[in-house]
Amino acid sequence: MEHRRCFNGVDTGGWSGTSEYEYWVSVKAVDLRAALGVDAAADLGEVLCVRAEEIVQAGESSWLTALGLEPTVRTWSS
Repeated sequence: MEHRRCFNGVDTGGWSGTSEYEYWVSVKAVDLRAALGVDAAADLGEVLCVRAEEIVQAGESSWLTALGLEPTVRTWSS
């Protein structure tokens, strides 16, 4: 089974004419660990929390792309 690390968000105020908008941005956990230079023993959640400000400022997809990763992006809206 391939483990993925996912960022997600919800906008209940709507986006671009929708009443609700959700998104999921994910990459393989092993690829994220390699890009960040952390091994399997490191708590990936803690590693990401330390970088939270830079992730939010760049946007999840842009931040992952800057690391050389190709994130999968899924969206849902109503």
